[in-house]
Amino acid sequence: MPIQPTFDGEIMRLINMLGAGLFPISLCLLLPVFIYNIVLEKEQKLIEIMKMNGMKMRNYWMINFVFNFIVYILTVFVFSVVGAFILQLSFFTQSNWLFLIMFFVGWGCA
Repeated sequence: MPIQPTFDGEIMRLINMLGAGLFPISLCLLLPVFIYNIVLEKEQKLIEIMKMNGMKMRNYWMINFVFNFIVYILTVFVFSVVGAFILQLSFFTQSNWLFLIMFFVGWGCA
């Protein structure tokens, strides 16, 4: 028979639904890494040692935030490239990039 059923639309719809559900969960997987860093600093008393050596807590928190945010941004970039160019999820291909950037920065700060 010359007519063959195509499942491209069905498969893409399934991939989009799975991507929309799993993407936020995958961004939360960095939380244990951040928590491990905090626990390690508390366990080794690194903050107290840094205070004794003259480090201001403002600088400590600023560097901590910047480092963790850079790790988060790199992870978001990798997931966005995979979602947009490899999987072609409609969340990335049909959304405004300015909105996506604001969304991911807000999610990262939260």
